[in-house]
Amino acid sequence: MPTTTAHHAVTIVVAKKRVNATFLGWSQKYPGYATVMHEGKKLLRKPVTDQVDSDNTTAPVETTFSVGERFDFITAMVNMAVAGTTTALVISGSGGLGKTYTVLQALAENDLGEADYAVIKGYTTARGLYDSLYENNGKIVVFDDCDSVLDDRVAMNLLKGALDTTTTRTVSWNSSLNTGSTPSQFAFTGRIIFISNKPLNKIPQPILSRSLFVDVTMTTAEKLERIRQIMTALKPELALEVKTEVLALIERVSDRIHDLNIRTFIKACEIRAAACPGQDWRRLATYVLSAVLAALSGLLLSGFSGGSSLNMGEEYLLASIAVVVIGGTSVAGGRANVPGIWGAALFMYLLVTMLNTYGASAGLRLIMTGLIIIAVITLAGSGAQKR
Repeated sequence: MPTTTAHHAVTIVVAKKRVNATFLGWSQKYPGYATVMHEGKKLLRKPVTDQVDSDNTTAPVETTFSVGERFDFITAMVNMAVAGTTTALVISGSGGLGKTYTVLQALAENDLGEADYAVIKGYTTARGLYDSLYENNGKIVVFDDCDSVLDDRVAMNLLKGALDTTTTRTVSWNSSLNTGSTPSQFAFTGRIIFISNKPLNKIPQPILSRSLFVDVTMTTAEKLERIRQIMTALKPELALEVKTEVLALIERVSDRIHDLNIRTFIKACEIRAAACPGQDWRRLATYVLSAVLAALSGLLLSGFSGGSSLNMGEEYLLASIAVVVIGGTSVAGGRANVPGIWGAALFMYLLVTMLNTYGASAGLRLIMTGLIIIAVITLAGSGAQKR
């Protein structure tokens, strides 16, 4: 969020109304809030925008610089890291829009190989971060999708040490559990590029104050512009007119797409390429791209469980079939019972709660669910034969 320049206009909320104000500076005490001037008064407010990021957090979007310029800034700052003129770079914003690709392309254009930089992807613990910094000391270390680091106080302190602005950047792990050949502290001489899908106002201020940063959070219109800029390089085996046709469809249904990004465009291109002559590929593409209910279910499940993972919905696959069958929906099609499905969902929830209360394992829960499905289908089949 600190991409906003002093004395630029921002939008704030005053008396439940959106008004324009002059941005003066970001608050050090309250992350995400800024000091602004409105009608001759200094106010502490959180700038707002119509853009809602993928984590449902309102995030201001830089309007002074275009999407293309901001990605050019990424390339320029990566070049500075390669030259050693900066030790830290933070790149934030929506995922799937080319942040990592731009960084790796800039490193490749500088003729850097695996011996010169390392890419750390995914979940990283504090100890994993310490070991990664030590093992890749002296290199450019690219942390991609390692947002778990920002939520761990110990990992944050390690990162702050590696990004320090002093001449010697000391990283320490003072623990009685320290084992192996890794020392308890070392002087870090490398450079760090941290790529995050969080909006910039969610990046801790101590990290931003030690780094150069670029925020590429985008509105829907800017995402479409970004895809249009680079679509010639995407799916090079497809003709440009095919890609243009796909982009036109995405623009028409963009209000129904929960998470619009480059991957969205690629999926639609694959559907278009696989379509048989005469097949209405647009209907299928719209269905795939507009999975709003699935996205909403994922958000609700993440909120309920307090986190997310790739396989967190697996245990509900069999349960969802059981709910439909128990609720009276015919597995052969042609008949459904909405009130019955609601009742079946309540029954399954109570059953799982009861099994958990008695300490039943996940395997036993799946067996019970399967037996219930078999019993209901058997009873439904015998009832149909009698009629």
